Amino acid sequence: MQKDPRPKIRVRVPPRPAPADPTSFHAAVEDTLRQKVQEAVTANFTGGLLICGLALVAAVVTYWIAFAVLGLVTGWLFTLPYWLKRLLALGIVVGLYVLHARTHVEELAEIKVETRDDKPPFCIWYPPVGLLTNVQLFHPETLRSVTRLLAALCLISPQLMWAGLQDLRRARRLRELDTAAAATIISMMLGKIKKVSFAEIVAAHPHLDVSRVAAQLLELDGVVPLREDPPGLTLTPDLRQDFLAGCGLST
Repeated sequence: MQKDPRPKIRVRVPPRPAPADPTSFHAAVEDTLRQKVQEAVTANFTGGLLICGLALVAAVVTYWIAFAVLGLVTGWLFTLPYWLKRLLALGIVVGLYVLHARTHVEELAEIKVETRDDKPPFCIWYPPVGLLTNVQLFHPETLRSVTRLLAALCLISPQLMWAGLQDLRRARRLRELDTAAAATIISMMLGKIKKVSFAEIVAAHPHLDVSRVAAQLLELDGVVPLREDPPGLTLTPDLRQDFLAGCGLST
């Protein structure tokens, strides 16, 4: 009796996946970084111009307020020529910019008042009676706080101008970012959940000017310096996810 031949069993071995090309990964990181930098430059440049424009509007308002106050004061006490009042009002605006350059604006935001009962301050306007408050209005600390608040209001224009110029400077610094070198460091950070120390970067890429590139990277939102020993850099989860998505990867 002739036996049926056994069926041949074919075993298909799946091809081994090719190793990831580090060159293409670096290129994807660099492309994503270039896009992020362009978005940041546009946002800072546009925001800086807008804030500087608001500062100019505030300067014009301050000028006319100063001119009106000078008109009232000189109308009561003595007479000044029209051109001189306008020159003095312009001098007040310029003086506010000079004062802002010589003042720690953060100190003007420190408001402290004294109360009669050592409880949190409150102010209530009750029509039959008027203003009800436990604040000692004529206490020296309260008067100093009111003075600081008025000074902060007068310095709105130079504060806005300073903030706008800071945004414009940041846009210029971001435009000068060395994207190729920065992408090299970001590629290392994407490979670690925690920080990458500066020593590791120098050891892996001794040709890089790490201090210069790291300073440029810190201008980008989402790059966080960590000063614990050993000091290094890390990425926020949102920025890490954006880079991984740009490289076609998932967390």
